Amino acid sequence: AAIGEGPEGERSYNMSRHALDYLQYVQTDDTAEGYLQLAILATMGDQFYLWWHANYNDAVPMCGDTAQDLKTIESQLAPFDLELPAPVRWATRAADRQPAVTLQEDRAVVRLVVFTKWGGLVEIRRTFSRTFPHRLLDEQQRALVGYNCRIMF
Repeated sequence: AAIGEGPEGERSYNMSRHALDYLQYVQTDDTAEGYLQLAILATMGDQFYLWWHANYNDAVPMCGDTAQDLKTIESQLAPFDLELPAPVRWATRAADRQPAVTLQEDRAVVRLVVFTKWGGLVEIRRTFSRTFPHRLLDEQQRALVGYNCRIMF
């Protein structure tokens, strides 16, 4: 409401159309690591204060290390007294969760895998312009391993 608009759609937990505008002020050092950090910030930046229905926005980046990724997933499920089912655990182990950045002449393509209790493992590919401000040129998402905790807020 402070910026003169409501959330997209009719639900209060949807993002406003300008929710990611703050990213236009973030400048990378034009390295692969810098663009990976920008993609992680774009994923997690609006997760600062999650309450009620906003808890559906819970994407956590995976690092590609199997033990650490499973530990991260388990820490997300523990407060709800949930365990990752064996088939999902095995599929998670087999999935490629390694982040990757491809620097092209005028753009950076970032591949990031996240876990969410309401979708499982999801691959996100974001393309940013390499010139500042680093505009988000494209974003694609693809489910890798499905999971739904079946909790409803």
